[in-house]
Amino acid sequence: MLQKPDIWGGIEASSGSEHDPAPIFFDQKVQELLKRVTGMDFDKIFRSRLNEKELEVPKFNLELLKEGVKRTNTLYGGKDLKVTRVVFPNGSIDPWHALGITDDLSPEATAIFINGTAHCANMYPEKEDDPPQLLHAREQVFNHIQKWLQE
Repeated sequence: MLQKPDIWGGIEASSGSEHDPAPIFFDQKVQELLKRVTGMDFDKIFRSRLNEKELEVPKFNLELLKEGVKRTNTLYGGKDLKVTRVVFPNGSIDPWHALGITDDLSPEATAIFINGTAHCANMYPEKEDDPPQLLHAREQVFNHIQKWLQE
């Protein structure tokens, strides 16, 4: 079984596949979250192994949160995106769906809400026990991309 470092210092087991993307996406998610919330880089906090007393972590308060939300919305367009050829799949169990695009922005920027699924379920290979709504969502994503590639 492959091992990936746990950011808290332990070891967390990964899948048995040598092509497991989980460690890459885990680091990416942690880095993005830390950068947005604190403005600090992941490397400065965890990879350098500095003593906690040496870190200058900003005080968490409402003002810091508002600044982070404003910065994120400015960088990424908030929920009023001007994009084309984008599909936004979200699962109802996904903790991120509350921040995601769950309604179509335009015919070229489509939201697909998948009841009963968690984060990135639509990206995993099909399994026998996948719910029908997940199979349908994958088909919708495929059809959108196929249509755009043919244009």
